[in-house]
Amino acid sequence: MYGVNFASAGAGALVHTYQGTVIDLKAQACNFKQVVKRLRKKLGDEEAEALLARAVYIISVGGNDYSAPLLTNSRASNNSTLILPYPPQQFVHLVIANISTFIQEIYEEGGRKFGILNVGPLNCFPMLRTPKSSIDACQQEQISTLALLHRNALPKMLQNLHNQLKAFQHWHYGFC
Repeated sequence: MYGVNFASAGAGALVHTYQGTVIDLKAQACNFKQVVKRLRKKLGDEEAEALLARAVYIISVGGNDYSAPLLTNSRASNNSTLILPYPPQQFVHLVIANISTFIQEIYEEGGRKFGILNVGPLNCFPMLRTPKSSIDACQQEQISTLALLHRNALPKMLQNLHNQLKAFQHWHYGFC
């Protein structure tokens, strides 16, 4: 009635990001749908719809999808080379598409107000910085390039949803 948190530290938009150690975004959507069923049963359809429409859905996902390959690869091989399952643009497209699908699932259940956090320059996070990289240099490294592609793609995806979905409201919190 007063809020639910479905977040799972380390989860990404892709099911395979830290698979088996987090509650992935797809599972979080299923958990949300179970809560919606309980709300409808407890409050009735009309009151549940009103509550779902008033609620604000805060979504912060994507960064782990880009950092996981680096962390996994560097632990396995003791280097910081980023090996992606797809070319960078395609990889970012998959992440953005999964976020879009997640938002649409919440919308279909009655959600209308969304706050979306974008990803920052990931290589500047202390755990991802290489020992030799300066703060300025970290933003130029490959993983931060993925974050930049993501930061450019997310607002476009949100605008597309805004154009497609009646009463869809969003606030986008980004990074430079």
